[in-house]
Amino acid sequence: MISFVSFGTVSNIIYKTLMDYSIKDKPTEMQSFTIDRFIYGSGGRNSINRFSRIKYHDTTVQNGSLSLSRFDGDDSEVIVELRNLDRNEIKKKTLVLYTKEGFWGIKKIINYKIN
Repeated sequence: MISFVSFGTVSNIIYKTLMDYSIKDKPTEMQSFTIDRFIYGSGGRNSINRFSRIKYHDTTVQNGSLSLSRFDGDDSEVIVELRNLDRNEIKKKTLVLYTKEGFWGIKKIINYKIN
């Protein structure tokens, strides 16, 4: 068990290091998506960010989901803003993702904004 956990941790560190190295000189791309739904994670303070998700789609009707736990910053402002809106008001909001393309065409989300 310890070997399995150690290998996973080392692999994750190597992946993140290689991704950060591969995107360092790449330009930032901006993509806008329409928000379909906000799922509020309930529970303790840490589980709010861990389980809160934004479901979205773009003009080609490609669906996606963004977990707010992917970011180190304080997401509580975004959560409070979306939590206080009803379902129809949420659908009027857009999610703007700032990404950089890393190796194998994988895009890393650098930041996001709700408009």
